[in-house]
Amino acid sequence: MSLECPDCGAGLTGADRDGDGYRCGRCGAQVREPRRTRDYDDRPTRRRRPPKRGNGRVVLLVVVGVGVLMLLACGGIGGSWYVAAQPRWEEFRSPNGGYTVSMPAKARPDMGKIVAKQGGNFPGVTFEGTLLLARLEEYCIAYGELPPGPRGPGAAERVIDAAVDGMKNGPQPAQVVSSRPVTVSGYQGREVELRIKTQARLARIVVTPTRVYTVIAGGPFTGTGEPRVRRFVESFQLTEPNPAGGGNAPPPFVPRRR
Repeated sequence: MSLECPDCGAGLTGADRDGDGYRCGRCGAQVREPRRTRDYDDRPTRRRRPPKRGNGRVVLLVVVGVGVLMLLACGGIGGSWYVAAQPRWEEFRSPNGGYTVSMPAKARPDMGKIVAKQGGNFPGVTFEGTLLLARLEEYCIAYGELPPGPRGPGAAERVIDAAVDGMKNGPQPAQVVSSRPVTVSGYQGREVELRIKTQARLARIVVTPTRVYTVIAGGPFTGTGEPRVRRFVESFQLTEPNPAGGGNAPPPFVPRRR
């Protein structure tokens, strides 16, 4: 059996033997001797179970909550600062998202592109919202489909737990300052106050039988008690008559984490 150096391609001979392997005479690379057939264990190996599905997309949804939408380069605002900083409230109705929310500025059609430019890649997740650039504030709704599966008690709570874990363990880890259960349009949710370095965010996670929504707002100079932030987050309501099969229907089962 002829051997070649994997680094430079030179042929190896018995003269290149070095311990239990070979040392290439051309480049000096150490090459292990190939295993012989008898060295292989012919006993059947146990197949690894495929990873459980369910929580991954939920975590992706809330990574946006650690500030990937924040635009810090706000040059060119100049003398229009005061005008641009004033909220102009309007109701936004999402035909695809099945919800309404009160926004402090006109909804931007490029929220997904903003996320992508900030390094966020979330397949299957939709981002909608707006920015108050002069105040460095973000107002965002992110939503995506939950994987189908059998339903069981406690599933919504586990989805929410996974979402909060995603916030705490994301690229920019968030500290959960407070957390309380909420009900939005008949669906289970949770409101959390977050601290990411010097920035504050107020978020609500809402779970339906087929979707999970993250509603989040805040900025580096805005507290979670700011009326603008509160108004946006608390105004979020679902409008689809059955976005997931009814307000009291349990969501898809999400495997309990071990």
